[in-house]
Parts: sequence; C-alpha cells; structure tokens
Amino acid sequence: MSRLPKMTLAFVIRRCIMELGHKPNAHEFAEWANRCDADGLRPFGRSITEDEATLMLRNQDRLVSARSAEDHERHVEQHELPRNVVSLSAARAQRGRS
Repeated sequence: MSRLPKMTLAFVIRRCIMELGHKPNAHEFAEWANRCDADGLRPFGRSITEDEATLMLRNQDRLVSARSAEDHERHVEQHELPRNVVSLSAARAQRGRS
C-alpha cells in the first residue's frame, strides 16, 4: 500500500484563507475544517477541536498526510529533489564552511 503524500499545515490553512478571505482565528479554522466537502470528507479526516486548531495555526510548518495534496503542495524529501535544486539551509551551511 502506498503512503499518503505529505504537505505542510500551511497549505491547508492557505486553502481556508482563500475561502474565508482573511486569516482565520482558531474558532473559524475549526469550523472551516469540520465542514465536509462534496465527497463528504474533511481536511483532517475527522472533526478537530478549537484547541487543536490553535495548535495547528501555531505550527504551520508541520507535515501532515494529505490525500488531497496537489502536486505543488506536496512535500518532497531532500534526497528526492532534482539535481539542479539545492536546499537553502544546505547552501548556507556549505557557504559557512568555506
């Protein structure tokens, strides 16, 4: 069985921002996340609490499994990057050594 792709919470939150037209507070984000789409699915696969929404809004760089991740939203491991793409943190570390 193949694993679900990963994406950052920031992409999920961005979808909410696009729909609401502004950055959500925890209450708004939880309400948005708990609505089902046309297929009866929720972004996180289940309802979330306002406390969970608060935590998610604070940790937007966290990776989550996402069945609905579009190609440009998918997290790519460093070893999977094309050869002409360099990690900024790796380039900074290399530059600091020279």
